[in-house]
Amino acid sequence: MLRTISRFNRRLAALLATTAFLAGAAQAAETVRLAVTDIEGLEQIQREFGAFRDLLAAKTGLDIEFLPVPNRTAAVEAMRSEKVDFVLTGPAEYVVFRTRTNAVPVIGFLPSRLFRRHRRAG
Repeated sequence: MLRTISRFNRRLAALLATTAFLAGAAQAAETVRLAVTDIEGLEQIQREFGAFRDLLAAKTGLDIEFLPVPNRTAAVEAMRSEKVDFVLTGPAEYVVFRTRTNAVPVIGFLPSRLFRRHRRAG
């Protein structure tokens, strides 16, 4: 499981890094601010996404800062007021982001256990 998470983090970091450069976020600032909608508190975000942040920072040369948000509404407001550059969120929350901020999805992924189930069924 740890190997899968590590491989997933590397792939996600590479995709986000590429997209950040293409979208111009990296050119606008040397620090990218990242929020996660389903995790409250800076300590918990650092614990769960610290390795991802470190890998993304190493691949891009950017400083990655976490912005803790207590809920989806706070994340939407942070994006609207340009206090956050990227928000990791689920598909249902994305609908809210899209209607309130004109957010554009950077990357989407399907957990590997679901992918395997869909692949066998299809």
